Amino acid sequence: MKIINTNFGKNLLTKLLLIIIIIAFALWGIGDFFTSTKKNVIAEVNGEPIYTKEYLNKLNKNKNFISSFLLRGKTEEEISYITLNILISEKIIDIIAEEENIYINDKTLSNFIKKDEKFKLKGKFSRTEYEKFLLKNQISHSEFENKFKKNLLKKIIIDSSTSGFNLSDYHKKTIKEDIFKEVSINFFQIKNDFNISNKEIETYFEKNKLEFSLGELRDGLKIKLNKKNLNIEKNDDTSFFEIISNIENDILDNISIDRLSKKYNLTIEKIEKINRKGINSDYNKSRNAFLVETLFVLNNDIKIQLYEKNNDFYIVELGQVYQNEKITLNEKIIKDIKKKILVEKKREISNVILNKINDDNNYFDIYASQNNIKIEKTSLSKLKKSELFKKNIQFNIIDKEKKYYFVEQDENFYIIKYLSSRILEDKAKEYEKTIETEVKMRFKNLILNEFDLIFNKKYKININREIYDRINKNTFK
Repeated sequence: MKIINTNFGKNLLTKLLLIIIIIAFALWGIGDFFTSTKKNVIAEVNGEPIYTKEYLNKLNKNKNFISSFLLRGKTEEEISYITLNILISEKIIDIIAEEENIYINDKTLSNFIKKDEKFKLKGKFSRTEYEKFLLKNQISHSEFENKFKKNLLKKIIIDSSTSGFNLSDYHKKTIKEDIFKEVSINFFQIKNDFNISNKEIETYFEKNKLEFSLGELRDGLKIKLNKKNLNIEKNDDTSFFEIISNIENDILDNISIDRLSKKYNLTIEKIEKINRKGINSDYNKSRNAFLVETLFVLNNDIKIQLYEKNNDFYIVELGQVYQNEKITLNEKIIKDIKKKILVEKKREISNVILNKINDDNNYFDIYASQNNIKIEKTSLSKLKKSELFKKNIQFNIIDKEKKYYFVEQDENFYIIKYLSSRILEDKAKEYEKTIETEVKMRFKNLILNEFDLIFNKKYKININREIYDRINKNTFK
């Protein structure tokens, strides 16, 4: 198993902590690895063991819930890493609870569960709703109550550590300036009238030839299957899927596309040479791009497969595989190179203009006048979408503190001159409660980041790498 990316853990677990309080305080990356004679221990927190059996049980459960918010779209490596972080965070919560003498007895736990809205019917706790929840989620009473208790402990610790904020005028002012700031600017756009010679294009192509490689290419054959070309009535689903099933069985018997065509009286179409991105040898998007995934899983052992899209089925058969195709300069590549060179030239002239403006502020107006470029004026705030600039560019301009600079957007370059800024006081007053909420959230984030530093010093986390790697290798093989 490759070395774990600890930044992944930090970012994900911090986000989870702030949003749903499932994993508390797991803001660190995994600590030192160690080799231990304790083969039943996968990790230790301040010498307190996390047993291999715990990890395996949790990992197997997580593998069955990969569609959950926590695990959706994660790789096998990330699932194993998240699983271990959950156990580490739970162990730290246990340690903190013991250190701070925080204890939740059965009566307190029962009261909190009864207050949970999802177990209420007509405003009152319903045992039936509770049982239905457990049944639906396939969880026992003891398992759910144990989880509820752990999450309650986390919430108590977090709330007690982040309560009592004093929202000073300074903090409100800072947030207000961030959200309700309006900036006025002058700007002009760099023209596209640069000459690009054939020599420049050829030189760029020779230096960057691999950039235009299409990689492995494949061609093949296909047959489209729908009710029309199978001569089946529009509403006759039974007959249609019966034939599809028969064709699928024929494919499993490794019958070629040619024989299938003759057997069912169907027309074969060619799939041109395309790469894994669906680009053909002319560097255009192929009309067969939607078949790429199927085409590139086929091989000499399995050359034919059935593919379905929008209730249309396709028989796809692999043809030839082409490696290291010669890269030649064509119109598509020339057009692409021209765009790249143009961007380079505009970036270069933008830097030249800024350097001259630094020597003489009047050069902003001089350059625009000399090149017959119109200087425009606009005001930008984070409350209103700009008609010209994308959101990230718009926000960057608002937050910039420079007098002159340039921004790049979609191959266009704009020279910016800062004029003035002001706070939209009327809007700020209208959203005063929103400001207070934002201040609280930012304070909470700062507190949680402080936890990161404290716990890194206070709690020693070690992972038994030999056991960790072996379990994951066997689990995900």
